[in-house]
Amino acid sequence: MWLLYTILTILLLPAAIVIALHMSRIRFARSIVAKTEPAQSCPEGYRNTIVVAGDSTAFGVGALPAESTAGRLAAAFPHARLVNVAKSGNRIGHVVEQLDKVDCPSVDLILIQAVANDVLEFRSVKKVEADLRAAIARARKLSRNIVLMPGHDFSVAPFFLRPISILIERHAIKVLAMVRRVVAEEGIMFVDLFRDPATEPFVKEPKLYYCPDFLHPSGQGYAIWFTILTAQIPLRQFLAPNGSD
Repeated sequence: MWLLYTILTILLLPAAIVIALHMSRIRFARSIVAKTEPAQSCPEGYRNTIVVAGDSTAFGVGALPAESTAGRLAAAFPHARLVNVAKSGNRIGHVVEQLDKVDCPSVDLILIQAVANDVLEFRSVKKVEADLRAAIARARKLSRNIVLMPGHDFSVAPFFLRPISILIERHAIKVLAMVRRVVAEEGIMFVDLFRDPATEPFVKEPKLYYCPDFLHPSGQGYAIWFTILTAQIPLRQFLAPNGSD
């Protein structure tokens, strides 16, 4: 019997270590989430309205408010009101209820940063697609200009140990293929942050581009995302100081 217990201990110990390490990392990540303040702005006499919805990356976890994507949008368009309704831990399906909280009938631009949690929770591609289409439909009731920027390949984050990261990557590829198809069918703007790991700055310099939890971007990491966003989407076309939706 003791031999059986010894064998079971040897077999289960690696799994127990992995679980313990991830639980510790999750607790640390949650402490960073708890300290995060989302970027918001409401300048006097504002002429445009931007809504940011989605998950922790939309909320700005890992960076100072001004260094997040939302904060950089507010700085780039000081004449615009920026409303951040994102919530850490939310999936793409939660975007519908987030947008229900917006207090105006129409806005000039909606930026949705979500889908990462759907991937990390290994939700079925079919369910994620249904939620994505529902989020797009709700966003269309508020604006003609909708941008989806789901985030990069989180499987490369040092937060995840190798066996888990492989599973995440496989599922992420399936979800991404669906997202690319849906945005093409729906005709909304899409910012694809997936990169070959060999050229991904987050992989080359993780201490620079990730915050201390090694899961969420740092201020420098969000700067990379914002650069890609502004390079791919003609934001000034939708947010001209004298324009409105």
